Amino acid sequence: MSNKIKTVHASDGGLQFVLEDNTWLKPEQDPNYIRMLIVANGILDNFVYGSSMDFASEYGFANNDDARKLFNKSIGVIDEIEPVLKTIHRQRNHFIGVSDE
Repeated sequence: MSNKIKTVHASDGGLQFVLEDNTWLKPEQDPNYIRMLIVANGILDNFVYGSSMDFASEYGFANNDDARKLFNKSIGVIDEIEPVLKTIHRQRNHFIGVSDE
């Protein structure tokens, strides 16, 4: 059974994720580590932001939109590396003689 991220909260100047089984992960501030959490756990297509994301300045951020900016920066890192990972995967499969289909 999957246990993907279902909710994103602003907390302690970072992002805190809640998984499908209601496990709360500790808040993280590093966009690269946030990206790793998203990749490792997966994220639901219909994930939601907690209300703290709209009031991030009350949760350790300088401005209310900084939590969303941190999330978008983390996702942007994923968007940048995904084509590279796909190319590596195709090259690996070609090298070992496995079809991409």
